[in-house]
Amino acid sequence: MRIAAVWFVVLVGCGGPTPTCKDALAHAKLGLDAAVAVCEQNHWSADVRRCLATAPNQREVKKCLEPVELDLAAIYRAQSDELARAAADAQRAQVEAAAKAKAELDALVTKSNELAAQTEAAVSAIASATSDAERKTAQATLARLQHETADLRTKLDAARAGSGSP
Repeated sequence: MRIAAVWFVVLVGCGGPTPTCKDALAHAKLGLDAAVAVCEQNHWSADVRRCLATAPNQREVKKCLEPVELDLAAIYRAQSDELARAAADAQRAQVEAAAKAKAELDALVTKSNELAAQTEAAVSAIASATSDAERKTAQATLARLQHETADLRTKLDAARAGSGSP
């Protein structure tokens, strides 16, 4: 019976399990990598982590951090730096995606121009055919090129719609 009472006192006195730095700082709305790293590197006490994990507002969070003499401005600067890096990465990805879309669109336009020239040559071949066999061959080539052109137009329309090009 004494052992059970001791365990009860220990658990109640300690406030339950000790939260990790990440969990405590996430609850305190300071769950950024820089703050977690500072907590782990400086081995913040269980009391500080419990305080952070239960702080109802930022005023209480500041009180919890007093024992570790943490400069909140440094954490906010680190958070701001992380957000700036994320924004720059997103912008870079957007620029790269736009460049890729433009290159794909340019390739489709080039292919379209090539098909137009081949179609013109096929029409000329039909007009200048000297036998039915030549004419049928040229007509089959023209039909294939027309089919390819229709497929390419569909791809071009989709690429233009995706890139915002007219």
